[in-house]
Amino acid sequence: MITIRDFLVRGLLAGLVGGVLAFGVAYFVGEPSVDASISIEEAGSAAETPVTNPATAATETHTHGDEATAEHSHGEGEAVTAHSHGGETEVPRSLQSTVGLLTGTALLGVALGGLVGVGAGVSVGRLGRLGVRGTAIATAATGFLVLYAVPFLAYPPNPPAVGHGDTIGYRTMLYFTMVGLSVAFAAIGLIAWKRLEPRVGGWHAGVIAVAGYVVVAVVTIALMPGYNEVPDDFPAQVLFQFRQGSLLTQLALWTGIGVTLAELSHRLVTSRRSVAPVEPEATPVPA
Repeated sequence: MITIRDFLVRGLLAGLVGGVLAFGVAYFVGEPSVDASISIEEAGSAAETPVTNPATAATETHTHGDEATAEHSHGEGEAVTAHSHGGETEVPRSLQSTVGLLTGTALLGVALGGLVGVGAGVSVGRLGRLGVRGTAIATAATGFLVLYAVPFLAYPPNPPAVGHGDTIGYRTMLYFTMVGLSVAFAAIGLIAWKRLEPRVGGWHAGVIAVAGYVVVAVVTIALMPGYNEVPDDFPAQVLFQFRQGSLLTQLALWTGIGVTLAELSHRLVTSRRSVAPVEPEATPVPA
């Protein structure tokens, strides 16, 4: 008996694989642009801070209300920040870009992998002639398109040195609103596909549903409020490389999830010769 739980477990494992793959891409492709952006931000902060004592020019001291001193050590690539309310220590950049980045991509991969696993388990046998491998890959591809690609086109990410602190809430709201609309449009497209399938066939119904989703998504992106907080003097190459790295990282994550889940699910089905229905919908699982 093959259950949704079987797909969930394999989705979690596939998500872990995808997360590790995404870490590799993010580290080698994305981190150089992040470092460049941080250097630009620190250089701008240094230029805005007046130096009153030449003997202390190597150490920048900022006092803003309750904040105390911030000392940056460039020799070891580590920064230590002391706060007047507790002496907290900032996490070194070298740790953020390795262990921290790996932890983040792994946790995200596991969460998304579980979602894709459940979606593949529910969809298997319902996507025309697609077998379990095709269903897993199609589910992951849909997740990438709906949850990341469309919101990315509406509101592409910006590097650390770009953006105003007082607009974080507004920008976050716009982004997640776009994510929610994208999911809603995909659900409507799925319903339209299932209703059109008996009339025009599965292929034509799928083409109509996908085309409708794309048209509605493009119109929504054009109508959503926009913002541009990129400084005029910010290097265009750094901005492009950062967004490129973000896109490639997500592509690696979703590809790793889809391919790994496809293989694990296929082995699950073929290892059980007496193929049983997937609970609770009782739909046969094609090999």
